[in-house]
Amino acid sequence: MKKNKILPLILCSAIFISNGAANAEELQEKNISDEKIVDVERNSNDVQNFSDAEKISNDVQKNSDVEKNSNDIQNFSSDEKNSNDVQKNSDVEKNSNDVQNFSSDENIFDGEKEFGVMSIGDKKDGKLYELQLEYLSGSAFTERRDMRNYNVHVFQKGKQVHAMSIYYGVTFTRATGYNIPRGIAYDSNGVGLGPAMMLRWEKKLSGKLYGSIDFSGSFMLYNKAHPYDGRAYGFLWRVGPRLTWKYDDTNSFSIGYNISHFSNAMRKHNPGYNTMGLSIGLSHQF
Repeated sequence: MKKNKILPLILCSAIFISNGAANAEELQEKNISDEKIVDVERNSNDVQNFSDAEKISNDVQKNSDVEKNSNDIQNFSSDEKNSNDVQKNSDVEKNSNDVQNFSSDENIFDGEKEFGVMSIGDKKDGKLYELQLEYLSGSAFTERRDMRNYNVHVFQKGKQVHAMSIYYGVTFTRATGYNIPRGIAYDSNGVGLGPAMMLRWEKKLSGKLYGSIDFSGSFMLYNKAHPYDGRAYGFLWRVGPRLTWKYDDTNSFSIGYNISHFSNAMRKHNPGYNTMGLSIGLSHQF
């Protein structure tokens, strides 16, 4: 009887132990599965977070690159604009200078455009001076006077209008010879000095060769009455053609032939005389 009761009890205990072991194994497997799920979920979250972080980093990098490129473009655009503005200002200034120079040249070279005239000193600033050495003789005009003039003229160029130029300067003369007022030859030597003015009409002939007509007048004061029986003052008038060789922008050489008349411009008692001769000129711009 006791044996019969113990056997079922042992079977029930075995079954219970077996079920407990199975439940424990199942629970362990479930826990392992849950841990794997948690690990997978955690890894998934980590991957998602890493992906998001990488995406954010890429977005930040992209935004930084875009901003940098935008700044570079803006800076380049600004530099290009500034460069264009500087170039435009330079071009405007250059054009303004060209227009001013052209206007100045146009005003100066009106004579050259219309008459082929270009005087030394027109292209540069500075004063043009001309020195003329002259010998005049009066024996060919009359037998009553035999006068010779050794003249030195120094002129400074003033205003030019088209082909006409005006010069201001001074004349120095050494006069020698005689005058025969009443059949007797009287010494008429003298030294004179005075202001002078010259008008010149000039035209380009060929290359560096120019031709001109000069007309000048000098008011002379002498050291004594000149000529004999005259007065210690008088006017020396000259007119004649001149050829000028302008071998560079600031220098020239010229030769002229002049006819002159000297008198004191009085109606009574005016023993004047006429002469003619050669003139050599040198000009230079300082």
